[in-house]
Amino acid sequence: MNLFFYIFIAITNIGFLHAEQQGYSNGYLYQTPFEIKNSVEFPSIILSPGKYVIRFSEHNQVRKLVEILNDDQSKVLGTVMAIADYAARPDQDDIFVYHKIDGASIPSMKSWYYAGSMNGLEFIYSKKRAKEIAEASEDHVLGSDGKNSAIFAITPNGTEVLLYKAP
Repeated sequence: MNLFFYIFIAITNIGFLHAEQQGYSNGYLYQTPFEIKNSVEFPSIILSPGKYVIRFSEHNQVRKLVEILNDDQSKVLGTVMAIADYAARPDQDDIFVYHKIDGASIPSMKSWYYAGSMNGLEFIYSKKRAKEIAEASEDHVLGSDGKNSAIFAITPNGTEVLLYKAP
């Protein structure tokens, strides 16, 4: 996939407010406030235009639980799974990468790269949704049947490549 396309999509769909690492003082390893100008799909949740916060704290496990909250952090809107993404890091300080799907009205989020970190987190969709996105994007998409299930890379032709066995 073309890195410049992902950066272009991120710049046109996400308006960043700022990034701040809260550290361990509030229990979260990484936390980023962000603003979106158009609806965006995360696994199991579609966000409408607005301001949000994304954060995670489980740094020593393969599966990371990432929370998406409203702007004032008074409500968790969704909790999604992700694993470390060691792909080439985009040049931006703080960036979301989308699955490239031609004609999609709502872009599907692929990864979140945190400011100052050399790698990011790649989001894990349900296997059913991962197959749909993989076919439409002609790229792999991470899929699983749930928090304690195996994690697969779903290929565009629907092949499931085991990445991590169930715990």
